[in-house]
Amino acid sequence: MKHFHIFLFILSFISCQTRENIPGVYTLEEDFAYIKLELKPDSIFVYNAIGDLIRVKSEGIWKYDSINIILQSYEDYKSGIVDVGVEEYKRLDSIHIKVIDVNQQPLSHAALALNGQNLKFILNEYGEIKFPLQPIDSIQIYYLGDQYNYNTINKYSDFIELKINLKDLSKRYYFSKKLKIRKNKLILESGEKLYKRRKNR
Repeated sequence: MKHFHIFLFILSFISCQTRENIPGVYTLEEDFAYIKLELKPDSIFVYNAIGDLIRVKSEGIWKYDSINIILQSYEDYKSGIVDVGVEEYKRLDSIHIKVIDVNQQPLSHAALALNGQNLKFILNEYGEIKFPLQPIDSIQIYYLGDQYNYNTINKYSDFIELKINLKDLSKRYYFSKKLKIRKNKLILESGEKLYKRRKNR
C-alpha cells in the first residue's frame, strides 16, 4: 500500500509538471509554409499560418486532457459555416426560407437548392424565398462562388432562417480540435510536427 501511494504521488507530480510545461511557442517551418501556434499560460492560443499566397489566423481557448491539446476557436473565427437561426413548424401554407449573414444582413439574390437537386432558385432582395410544402432534408446555398450546406433538424419545418458565416480564407475555426502532444512537439492529423521553441529564441 505504501508503494502504491508513492506511485500515485509520482504520477500526479508528473501530470502537474506536464501541464505546466506545455505553454510556449510551437512552430513548423517548411520551404513554402510557416506555422506558429502559441499556447499561453492563461489557456489562450494564437495560431498563425503563412504560405505563398495566404495568411491564416485563429484565436481561442486551449486545454489539456492528459493526452491531447484541445483547441476551441472564438466564434469570430467561424467561416464557411451555416448556423440555424430558426427552424420551426408553424402549419403555414408554404415553406418560408430566409438567409442572412452574421451581421443580420440578407443574402440578396443568392441561389438556393433543396435536397441536393440541380435546380436552383434565387432569393429576393430580402434574402427570402417560398416553396410548396414538402419534406426538406438539406439546403444548399450558392453565394459569391461558394457553396454552403445545411442539414435540417426537422424535415417538415415550414419556417427556416439560416445564418451564414461567409467564407474567409484568412480565418480558421477549430471546434474541439485535438492535437497529440509528445514531449516538446505537437502532432497534427497530417502527421506533421510542430516543435516547441526554446525560450531564448
